[in-house]
Amino acid sequence: MSARAGAVLGAVVAFGFMGTGCVPTDGLSAENTGSAAYNVSDNNSASVDISENKDKENGGTSERFRQAETIVSEFMDGFLYHDHDVLVQYGGARSLSAYSFLDGVCLTDWEIIDFSDYENSGNFQDNDKIYTFKIKMNISESSSELFPVGESVWFLDVSDTDKSYFSYFAPEGAEKKTILADSADSLEVSSAVKMCYAYTSAFDWICGDDMVPDREAVDNKIEKERLVCNLLEFCNYFDSSGDPSDNGMSYSAEWLKDSAEKLLGITELDFTGITLYNAGDDTLKNNILKYSWGYATLESEQYDEDNGVHTVVIDWYADTIFLSKAFTVKYTLSDNSDGTMRLLSSEKIYDSGERPLFFTESLNFDQ
Repeated sequence: MSARAGAVLGAVVAFGFMGTGCVPTDGLSAENTGSAAYNVSDNNSASVDISENKDKENGGTSERFRQAETIVSEFMDGFLYHDHDVLVQYGGARSLSAYSFLDGVCLTDWEIIDFSDYENSGNFQDNDKIYTFKIKMNISESSSELFPVGESVWFLDVSDTDKSYFSYFAPEGAEKKTILADSADSLEVSSAVKMCYAYTSAFDWICGDDMVPDREAVDNKIEKERLVCNLLEFCNYFDSSGDPSDNGMSYSAEWLKDSAEKLLGITELDFTGITLYNAGDDTLKNNILKYSWGYATLESEQYDEDNGVHTVVIDWYADTIFLSKAFTVKYTLSDNSDGTMRLLSSEKIYDSGERPLFFTESLNFDQ
């Protein structure tokens, strides 16, 4: 279970809410969902009326719970009938093709068998509630290793205020992985992992398979300024030798050149023609207001103390529920003598062809 699910306060309450069916790989439209099912189970109705479901907070029927159960049911029916529109709506992907691998999975029936509810904590608003639904699925055919044929149990977290609705979807007994889905300063991981995560979150828009951002692809003023601001934020966070001016928004251009080379191997930065650059005092103004972070999980991390080399592997996802993997990147870093690290290489060792999903929020990137 996720860290949130591990803080369960509510008692587990057993009930049943289910769906049945399986459709051909071309899917169904919203209008005739459920009308062309095959290999259908007889379990096609709720064993307990939804109005009987209760949550701990109210000691009775809760509208919040009813809403949570409704969207879980809609999502599971989207899976059942291969309705990619529904999967995208609740799964958070930006492309219908992100869930095309589910076309080879024949879900014959599903059933909500338990749920837990508990109060949210951390950065969420007061009185938020998380519901963890325990869902039993029966799969008759599958071309995905993630969904083996037979019966399996999955856990799905639903938050009252999470705009993506779902924050966790994984099978029972799955290997626990560190979720990376926030600004780097909020993650409880090593500096090496933070650096790799922040690097792809900040520079994926301009990087292909190579580690160094492709500055040749930056061909207009707006993109050049965005690259400079990304570098300023990244270098200021991972190289504390930065010397911002009194207003905290201007940096020495010479420092940025040195820091970018030290951390990323970027050389020969040219600020000519960039309005953020003040030639009079050789400084750069940072006007970035938003920070982009991705949805990823830490696959592995190793450190060779003899050579001072870090190896980090991160899985990047195309959705908010970590179901559709976009690609996997292997990062190699080395320790610098001043306590910083240098990203030596990044290599895509798996690529599904889907673009990773990024979320943009107001900047909060302080150490």
